[in-house]
Amino acid sequence: MRQQGAEIIFWPSAFAAGQTLNARAWQNKVVVVSSTNKDTSKICDISGKVVAKTGRWDLNLICGTVNLEKAFLHTWPFVQRFGEIRAKYGPKVSITNYHEEEWSIIESRSPDVRVKDILEEFEIRTFEQLISDSEIKNMKARGGV
Repeated sequence: MRQQGAEIIFWPSAFAAGQTLNARAWQNKVVVVSSTNKDTSKICDISGKVVAKTGRWDLNLICGTVNLEKAFLHTWPFVQRFGEIRAKYGPKVSITNYHEEEWSIIESRSPDVRVKDILEEFEIRTFEQLISDSEIKNMKARGGV
């Protein structure tokens, strides 16, 4: 669904899924909103972070703010440009590095800054673009394209 342009996936289910739901959000780089008849429903952003959730002792209604102006990146080699981005945009942009996983998220914190423009300006490829580039290079190296 992400490849077809989905940014948010709504997941009604009898199964609450626990941490699996968080993992699906970051693995697929989409916001996942669950609605279950169990104890927990939640909203997870593209990093798998829980934005809002219910629990056994909470009402089964959630509301949370999700920022869709984010890009999921493989950290290397783009980390070399992060200092320049921070210098230019300051608090208007947030860059979160997940060191062990070696991925990063660039997030706009201002309505006048679009992540797409930052990526273009600093020649940064999203995770999906980088994987696609690699697949094309592999096919060419094997004589397939």
